[in-house]
Amino acid sequence: MKKGKLIFITAVAVAVCMGIGFYVQKHGFTDATSVEIGISAGQALLMDADTGEVLYEKCADQKAYPASTTKIMTALVTLETMEEYDSPLGEATGAGVIFAATGGVMEAALRTAVDVITGKDNETYDFTEVRGTDGIKEATYKVGDIELSVAVASGLDNARKVLEDVKSGKKNYQFIEIMCCPEGCVNGGGQPIHPNWERQTMDIPAIRSKSIYEEDRHLPKRKSHKNEEVKLLYDEYFGSPNSHKAHEILHTTYIDRLGTLK
Repeated sequence: MKKGKLIFITAVAVAVCMGIGFYVQKHGFTDATSVEIGISAGQALLMDADTGEVLYEKCADQKAYPASTTKIMTALVTLETMEEYDSPLGEATGAGVIFAATGGVMEAALRTAVDVITGKDNETYDFTEVRGTDGIKEATYKVGDIELSVAVASGLDNARKVLEDVKSGKKNYQFIEIMCCPEGCVNGGGQPIHPNWERQTMDIPAIRSKSIYEEDRHLPKRKSHKNEEVKLLYDEYFGSPNSHKAHEILHTTYIDRLGTLK
């Protein structure tokens, strides 16, 4: 049994029990059945380990299969028998973290592009011109002998403007990032919903983006191509960046579907 895993599981259980115990004591409840706590589980029982006193109960006398216990036991047996663990969430780099912010995908790609084009490991990490919550951002970078013009758009209305400028010949970019969510994934539908007064008094997407870039700044690896798991994937599967297999699996092409939308 891996000690670290056992400590983690125990710590979670202890934290939950301590939280409920504190609630019961703080509010002066003496009858456990009178305590109303928002627990989604169908049954629950909290007992003082020293006195045996029942501090909280919910359907404690109802017969049921020990589902939670079974799951925990399964996890413990699995951990005891496993010799090695995989990395289900993968190794994280700063470049991956900033994907949630508008301009983050662009900046992550630029960090790698600078190294690939110049052929050396540069200390260039921050491309601040593509950061921020503006709907459209533009920048031009001199990378080796190449002048790289880029654009970042968030929100489909801004995306339309950028694409129309390119189509008309007004603008010429080598790289365009488009995020459907205005201000990026930090302002997407999967984020916590804040009350109106908070949205009106603070720039929540900007605050979230700031925390993301702060996390990026403190990570030991900040470039995508420094991720050991990404390197292994290319070495053992894709072969190399821009290989035929990489293009086949990772790239896509435009398909005109206007006819199907009418």
